[in-house]
Amino acid sequence: MSEPMRRAVADARVSFFDQPDTDVLMTAVLELMSELWVNRQQQETLRAAMIEKGVVTADELDAIAARIDDDTMEAQRGRFIRRVLRALDHELKPREEAVRAIDESA
Repeated sequence: MSEPMRRAVADARVSFFDQPDTDVLMTAVLELMSELWVNRQQQETLRAAMIEKGVVTADELDAIAARIDDDTMEAQRGRFIRRVLRALDHELKPREEAVRAIDESA
């Protein structure tokens, strides 16, 4: 396969719905679902392991969570939102530029 053909295939966007905006929205929703599930799974695994090994109690974990710096969480939330919504940015700038911007902010 020639290089221009590979690039065209790699840049092609598969459509599942009649309206392109619906595809874009569904991509964002699926990305959000994926991020959320991975996060929940990791969080529950770590929490259970720490409690099981006696590293910390459930109450101690809750107290620590209450002390987390709001500015740090705000920055992480911003990066998370940009990653999830990058699919909506496809019409505003070229895909490579949008992905590069997201990756640089992570």
